Amino acid sequence: MNGKLFRADNSTISNYNAVFEKKDWIAIVLMCTSFVFWGHNTFFDYLIITTFMICSIILFYNGVLEFAFIPIVFFGQVLSVPYIGSFLQIYLVLFLIYLILRKSCTIIFPNKAIIYIVFLLMVIISSNFLTIVAMLVKLSILYCISSNCIRIDTYRNNLLKVVSISAFFSCVYGFFFGSELYFSYGIRHSGSVDDPNYSAFLFVLGIVSLICCRWNSRIIKYGILIVLLFSLVRTVSLTGIIVLFVSLTVFVLVKNWKVGIIVIAVLTIATLVFLSIPFADDSLFYGIQYRVNNSIGLIQSNNYDSLTSGRASILAFYLEHFFSTGFLGKLFGINNNLINVFHADPIDVIGFVPHNSYVDILMSNGFLGLTYVVCIFVYGVYTYLKMYFHNYHDNTYIGLALIKIVTILFCFSISIYPASYFVFALFL
Repeated sequence: MNGKLFRADNSTISNYNAVFEKKDWIAIVLMCTSFVFWGHNTFFDYLIITTFMICSIILFYNGVLEFAFIPIVFFGQVLSVPYIGSFLQIYLVLFLIYLILRKSCTIIFPNKAIIYIVFLLMVIISSNFLTIVAMLVKLSILYCISSNCIRIDTYRNNLLKVVSISAFFSCVYGFFFGSELYFSYGIRHSGSVDDPNYSAFLFVLGIVSLICCRWNSRIIKYGILIVLLFSLVRTVSLTGIIVLFVSLTVFVLVKNWKVGIIVIAVLTIATLVFLSIPFADDSLFYGIQYRVNNSIGLIQSNNYDSLTSGRASILAFYLEHFFSTGFLGKLFGINNNLINVFHADPIDVIGFVPHNSYVDILMSNGFLGLTYVVCIFVYGVYTYLKMYFHNYHDNTYIGLALIKIVTILFCFSISIYPASYFVFALFL
């Protein structure tokens, strides 16, 4: 390309001039806004598809189409399209065309080929052909993002802003159309994913991204932050709140370890004070307080199955079958097309996913796959924190590291492997 079609230098997929213009932001916001109202009225659905295509074309033309991947991932569950499949499938086709027109698809993985190839092989042995093709395009998108994140500060900042904007509109979806789960201690609300824990995962990603990026308007930044925090509380997700506290602690410790110690002390005292406040049964914070106190009681009585809402017994079922297999099963997994020892989908047998992404990886790809994924995550966190200390203490590096840390922690309580959320954080 000679620059007439794309604004960026297109000699390789990773060459990017870091310009994100006002019309690009408008396209992202319009896309997110349209996703909020998808699936509720046929006439509006046609307008939304049209809006999505126009916004994609704008980003396509301006050479920043990879940013649209983030809101599509955040709204993936609600964006099903009759006779086509989903917005994600439409987007992947557009991005494939995007790569071809940029003449960069032949040099997609010049430096990190082995990392992407190994993960693709992990997917190949447990997926069908179309899933494999979709994953290949996703890896192309994520290579484009990660290679630019390493080199360009404004690119990192724009990426974190898009993550926070996508999370914000996931909150908006939750206010209007989110599902509700009723418990004795109150109602748990969701966002664009109809499970409170998965929604909490997206909200925490948005919060850590927002904290670590720069905005021209503090009013907008703090307004989005308030909405994200409020939505996180509405999920009544203890995992979400704990992971947020851990992430904030890591952020402060990296910035200044002395201040970090003070923050840990303050958070501890604040938690004790919170637990002693007599909230009304119908108040916003009662559910969280109830769950914390109940969890403390279950820990003291060693009732871990109730503590995990029955997930401990589900995990035990999966692990029992995994460790009962032979050497090859343990090494490569027992629920894939290469070594299908289980013969039946464990989800069909027990009726539930394991609610633990690491167990999902063990079942599908064994100890080799789990070791690979953990190493990639740890190396990614180490790389971005190292870059933070060697590149003028740019907070965007911490933001990228925190996205990985949040995902690592949430993977203990939700099953997202090898969903787009997981792949995004793994290869970011």
